[in-house]
Amino acid sequence: SYVGAIIGYMRSLNKYTFISDNYYASDCGATVGIAGVEYVDTNCQTHETSSGVTYLNTETSTVECPKITGCSWKKAHNRTDDPLGADAENSAIRMPRVQHSPPWRSRWAAILSILQQCRH
Repeated sequence: SYVGAIIGYMRSLNKYTFISDNYYASDCGATVGIAGVEYVDTNCQTHETSSGVTYLNTETSTVECPKITGCSWKKAHNRTDDPLGADAENSAIRMPRVQHSPPWRSRWAAILSILQQCRH
């Protein structure tokens, strides 16, 4: 099973997969933001190797990419980071629950306060 705080399982990640500015409580039951991915297209030479993900690199060619029904790999769609390893916090940051507060919460509270004042 895949238990991720933000994403449990994705089929693939490439440079067009945008996942950022996510926060999750350290006691939510998940140990990572993204639990599982089948394919990661990156040219990062030092990516993690323990997750069982199939890594590929379409930077210059798609010839060595796995053949998958319904999928056509595109040249130069590679990421440049290690989204499940060293750069994982760019997609989801683990925080203690006491500090867990989305950055928009205080702005939203201020907007609601102004709107309520306008009604009276």
